[in-house]
Amino acid sequence: MNVKRNVILVLGIFLASLSGLQIVHAEVLIPENEYAAYFDANGQYTVIGAVRNTEEFSVMPTITVNIDDDGKLISESIGHVAILPSTDMPFKIKFPEVSSKNPVLLKPTISYEPTDLAPMGVEVIYDQTLVKHLDGHLTGRIINNGNSTAYDVKVSAIIHGYEKILDVGQNVEIIDKIEPGEIKDFSMYPDPSIDSKINYYSCFALGDTSIVTLNGKRNDEQFTIRIDSGLTFSYPEFDSEEKNLSLKVLGGWPLADYANLEFPISSTSEKFDVYFNDEPIDSIQSIDEMATWHVAFNLPPHSQGDLLISGFEKKDDSITEQLNPTDFLNSVDLPSSVTIQVFNPPLKQLQIGIESDNVVCKEGLQLIQSIHGKPACVRNDTVEKLVARGWATVLN
Repeated sequence: MNVKRNVILVLGIFLASLSGLQIVHAEVLIPENEYAAYFDANGQYTVIGAVRNTEEFSVMPTITVNIDDDGKLISESIGHVAILPSTDMPFKIKFPEVSSKNPVLLKPTISYEPTDLAPMGVEVIYDQTLVKHLDGHLTGRIINNGNSTAYDVKVSAIIHGYEKILDVGQNVEIIDKIEPGEIKDFSMYPDPSIDSKINYYSCFALGDTSIVTLNGKRNDEQFTIRIDSGLTFSYPEFDSEEKNLSLKVLGGWPLADYANLEFPISSTSEKFDVYFNDEPIDSIQSIDEMATWHVAFNLPPHSQGDLLISGFEKKDDSITEQLNPTDFLNSVDLPSSVTIQVFNPPLKQLQIGIESDNVVCKEGLQLIQSIHGKPACVRNDTVEKLVARGWATVLN
C-alpha cells in the first residue's frame, strides 16, 4: 500500500505542477518558489533551484548566485547546461567558502544565449515503477523513445518537503549509453540532512544538474576546477612544489560514484595519477580541443576522505598563445595514454582567444552573434526566429 500511495503522489504532483504553469511572456527565469539553500550533512552551504525556459528555442543559461555571508558578499556566475524550450532544469551548487552560520541567499540573476539542443528522446517512465521509498530515496526507469543512442544520460528532479523545496536529486548510477527502445533503471538519494522531511519529487529532467566550480591557488594565480560528480569535493590545495593537488571528498552515495575533474592545461607532457586515501585508483586522462584536461575516475560507495592528483608541471606559456585549437592539437605530442575529446562550445573558443568571426560550428549549425555580442551555433530554424526578433545577426 505504501508503494502505491507514493507512486500516485509523485505522479499527481508532477502533473499538477505542469498544469499550474502561468507563462505570461517568453523568458528564462528562476521561479522564486523553486530557489532555496540549506546546509548539507557535511556542513556545506548548498543552493538549489530550477531554470525555466519559456522561449521557443533552446538556451544556455548563466546563473549568478548572490549570498550575504555575515556581511561579506559572495557572488559567483556559473554556466548551466543547455535547456530545451518549455522545460525546467534543476541545478545544485555547493559553496564551501560560506563560513557563517546564518548566510542570506539573495535574489539571483540569470542571462542566457541561444544554442542548439535537440531532444535526446529519453524519457522518465511514469508508472508503478516510479517509487518514493520510506527512507526518502526514489527509484524509477527511463526509456529511449528516440531513433539514436543517447550517451552519458543523467536524470534529475526537484525534491519537495511539505512547504518548500528541499533538495535536487540526480541518479547515482552511471548510464553511459541507452539504445533506442532500451529501458534502464535509475535511483536518486537526497542529502541525509533532509531525507526524513521529503514529501514528493517533481520536475524530472534529463541533463546534468550538479554544478561545482572550485577555485584554488597555484603560482599565486586562481586555479579553477569544474567538477561533474554526485560526490562533494572541497578545499583544493597544491603542495609547496605545486605538483600535487589535494581535495577533500565528502558524503558519498550508497553506490559507487563517478567523477570528472576539468582544469587548465599547464604542459602537454603532464601525466596524472590519482590516489584516494593514499591508495592508487584507476583514472582516464583526456584533453579537449580547448586545451583543458579531463581526469575521470570512479570511487567506491560511501566515499569520504582525501583525494590526491599528482603530475602537474610548470606552466608552458606558449599553450595559451595558440589561436586555433585544432592546430594546437595537431602540433603537440601527447602521452599515449591520453585521449582527445572534442568539445567546441563557442563561448569556450572565445576564452582561448578565438575571434567571434572565426568560431567553428558543427556541421548543420549556423554561427550567429547575439545582441550581447556573443557568438552561438544554432539550427537554421532558430536563426530565423532570433533574427526576426532583432536578437541576433548572422556571422559569415
